[in-house]
Amino acid sequence: MTALLSVENLTIAFRGAAGPAVDGVSFALERGRTLGLVGESGSGKSTVALALLRLMPPAARMRSGAIRFDGTDILAASETALASLRGRRIAMIFQEPTAALDPVMTIGDQIAEPFVIHEKRSWREARAAARRLLERVGIPPERATNYPFELSGGQRQRAMIAAAIALKPALLVADEPTTALDVTVQKDILDLLLGLQAEIGMAMVFISHDLAVVSMMADTITVMRAGAVVEHGPTRDIIERPHQPYTQALLDAARMRVPERMAR
Repeated sequence: MTALLSVENLTIAFRGAAGPAVDGVSFALERGRTLGLVGESGSGKSTVALALLRLMPPAARMRSGAIRFDGTDILAASETALASLRGRRIAMIFQEPTAALDPVMTIGDQIAEPFVIHEKRSWREARAAARRLLERVGIPPERATNYPFELSGGQRQRAMIAAAIALKPALLVADEPTTALDVTVQKDILDLLLGLQAEIGMAMVFISHDLAVVSMMADTITVMRAGAVVEHGPTRDIIERPHQPYTQALLDAARMRVPERMAR
């Protein structure tokens, strides 16, 4: 099967840094599947996530590599081509919804906006669709007129998920989507993502420092350390038979009991 997303020898450096932030990273992801990208803070996983949508900061420099999404060369694509992909074919959930959501725009309008931009719907139609999406992710539709600061952290994350899946993207990039949430809300968000994935059929790159969380979400796992891939394989193999001491250390930190944690 041809991969929906392929990353080959991706190397990214930041101006003034001693070494690359991402060093020769490669992986592939098929349609409808989930790849878990795991590593400690500073391992380069969030830089990879931003590169997938070519949203890297100005200080970042692409040294080598290729990113291909459903036949499109992401690194060579025009800004017009990228604009048509972002939000429509590839969507992203950020770690901190407070920073990602517009504080002066209602939640409903932020979810409605992709329908207006990409599908040319009227604002009336788009707002009605946004209310249905809010209900779908567990937020009362009447909260559509609220601003981000009027919602709890879990509700803000749910609202961002609603905006991300509005146009049924083929790929969802979820960068630490539950890190700032308490354990109960975290589980609700993970269950919501799994349910939406099954319903929409989207592929997912799920990024976290927590191998326990990743093991519940991913079909395959890529372990990163200091910008490089140190281990990659099916989730069960990584969890039950890690080859690298670093992977074992992540497992120990998660205090995992494999039979209870394994999701697939």
